[in-house]
Amino acid sequence: MVAKYPSGTKVRIKVVESVRRSPYSDIWKYENLTGEIVSSNATVGYLVHVWDLDWHRSAQIIQAYRVHLDVGIEIDNVTEDCLEVLKGS
Repeated sequence: MVAKYPSGTKVRIKVVESVRRSPYSDIWKYENLTGEIVSSNATVGYLVHVWDLDWHRSAQIIQAYRVHLDVGIEIDNVTEDCLEVLKGS
């Protein structure tokens, strides 16, 4: 799978509702901060929704990004649904 956002792309962190409610993610702390994609890795994951009763769904390949935020820190494992390209990038 090819990364949707290449290294160097300027992005904003946005938080989708499923991530906001997740006990396994702290991405919500970085909502609306901007930064730059450093790298990405394809990883295997299961996307499960509360309303989805099909627990036998197959795994999917998702991209997990490392983002260097403008505030000087790097965060890992940011998925594409939590990224928005800044205009002019």
